[in-house]
Amino acid sequence: MSRPMPICEAIAAVPKHFLLKANLEQLTRASTYQDQHFALYGLQGHLDGLAEAQAISWDQWRDAQEESRNFLWGADA
Repeated sequence: MSRPMPICEAIAAVPKHFLLKANLEQLTRASTYQDQHFALYGLQGHLDGLAEAQAISWDQWRDAQEESRNFLWGADA
């Protein structure tokens, strides 16, 4: 999968968000649906933690959650 995820990529570009960056890379490199699904839930869990710790805004959280779902399941899902 090579669709861009600019919101997630911008959040992951912050050096202290290195675990989110690793999970984002795992999602984009996953080749099986099961691996993609697990990586998506990991990524979304990291986003939850960042929002809860106020490291990202709730607007960023919502947009990144939607963007990552659309990456895997498409905009109509």
